[in-house]
Amino acid sequence: MFGLPFLAFGTALFIAGLNGAVKNKSGAPSGLLVPCLLSLSFMAFGFVFLFGRGGIVFDKADRTVTTWWGILFVPLRSKIYQLAEFHAVRLNREKRSSKNATHIVYPIRLAKAKGELTICEEQDELKGRAQAEEIAKFIGFDLVDSTGGLVDVRDAATLGESLRVQTQHSETEVKIDAPPPNMRATFTAQGNQVSFDLPPPRLTGCLLAPLLGMGLVFTIGLFVFFIPLLNGRNTPTHVKWLFGFFFGVLFVLLPLLSILGAVLAKVRRKIPVAADPSVLRLATQQLLLTKTEEIAGADLEELRLETSSGQIELSSALASLRPAKAGEPGGPYVLAALSNKKILRFGEGLPREELEWIRQVLLKALTI
Repeated sequence: MFGLPFLAFGTALFIAGLNGAVKNKSGAPSGLLVPCLLSLSFMAFGFVFLFGRGGIVFDKADRTVTTWWGILFVPLRSKIYQLAEFHAVRLNREKRSSKNATHIVYPIRLAKAKGELTICEEQDELKGRAQAEEIAKFIGFDLVDSTGGLVDVRDAATLGESLRVQTQHSETEVKIDAPPPNMRATFTAQGNQVSFDLPPPRLTGCLLAPLLGMGLVFTIGLFVFFIPLLNGRNTPTHVKWLFGFFFGVLFVLLPLLSILGAVLAKVRRKIPVAADPSVLRLATQQLLLTKTEEIAGADLEELRLETSSGQIELSSALASLRPAKAGEPGGPYVLAALSNKKILRFGEGLPREELEWIRQVLLKALTI
């Protein structure tokens, strides 16, 4: 739709030029050459954006991948690559910056010995993961996930499998080490279910944002409505007091107490996490409510250690928990539970050793 106004303007300018409605500085008709050339450039630009299409076709039988560009679904230009040139599907996490904004994209590329072929760039992490897994599984390539700086190679045959199925196929037993000293999280176990009460996150700018927003609204109301009304000479005194009471209670006191109470609850209330073979459940404190989210055990594909900035520290679901090596990214860390439908992150602010032990316990409970 971005090209629609350009096409409309170019068409209108072309018609105006044919009718002699385009004038020069002296007021005389400017002729056909200039308005027609200008209108055709606008029309061509708008036409390409409005009707231009591109795509990529994977042919598993012929072992080819074809990139094409054309008008609507009629290819005008295409290029064919042999899948033998490539060896893996790559999923990255990259930052895109402009003058006004910065956003994260998740490019999916086919990797070869020298260079890469970009398939697409998703702005949604879940869509990017699902797309990369679908492509890798379809063409039988390993998925190289480097969204966090470390390379995690996932076999095409295991993509889409739950942690329990991965454990059964690999015949790997999840071992639980001794808990680290001075744990901040509280651990309980009952039957096949394990539970953790994680300490709340520290007070950050994100938690203070509602207070700052309310302060801005209050300041605007104070100087735009409240003070002019109180200074109004024609406003009766009892109206001033009545308005001042309602303004103070409804727009200052109640919002302040509710938001402040919610923020204090968020930084003081522990975060419960529970897991059994059927589900992983996490309760998070929102501004005014407690929200419970869960991922079914049959859908959970990864439980990994990440840095809180989104850089993956240990991404393979069944990788051994190893000490950090030189050159690897540092903390702070979080745990991330991932399925094709949802991503849950928790444990921010805890030391790496404690998160590794929590991950071991949760993996054991989920893969029994």
